[in-house]
Amino acid sequence: MKVFKIDEKNIRVIYGKMLNELTLDWTIRDLGELKNQLDFALGYEDQLPSLKKAKYKNLKIHKGSNHLDIIDYHVGTLNLLTIEDHFFNK
Repeated sequence: MKVFKIDEKNIRVIYGKMLNELTLDWTIRDLGELKNQLDFALGYEDQLPSLKKAKYKNLKIHKGSNHLDIIDYHVGTLNLLTIEDHFFNK
């Protein structure tokens, strides 16, 4: 698991099997931009050990209001990579 302080009121928690297989700027504020980078990275699935080990039918990146999750469409989460933004008040 990795935890990043995004700003004074936001913390990002990232976990899953693919966490150490990707080198991305996890501190990008906009989850939509981070989703675009992950979409691009999934195009290189033959270079990612977690994706080579198992054959998934239809990988997608699900974007919720405060999280991203790599899922297999119609199956659900695969515990490959989850990114959660947590907001707090001081």
